[in-house]
Amino acid sequence: MKNLGDILGVEYIIDGTVAQNKAYQTSYTSTSDNTSVKRDDDDKIKKVSTYGSSSSNAAQRFDVRVSLQIYMDNNASIYNANHQALFSNTDGSYGAPLEYLLKRCPLYRK
Repeated sequence: MKNLGDILGVEYIIDGTVAQNKAYQTSYTSTSDNTSVKRDDDDKIKKVSTYGSSSSNAAQRFDVRVSLQIYMDNNASIYNANHQALFSNTDGSYGAPLEYLLKRCPLYRK
């Protein structure tokens, strides 16, 4: 990291990785049927009508883990942490765990 810092002319180098793994898939299916029978006065079937509907929903969940390392220009590591998203998300976003790590690093300022 020292050579990279010298080439770039910077005081800190931030190195990070994002790992996404498919966790599990959820699915939901709902079906509804409705049949209506009309009878005449002699109790004979006069009319039958049927209505049905169905719906389904599926979502792929992801486990997202972010690792963050910060090095100084003298090759000293001043921060090394990783964080996994608390809830498996459906879009695979890494913003929440990255923000969590950045707010706890020594370079963070409000």
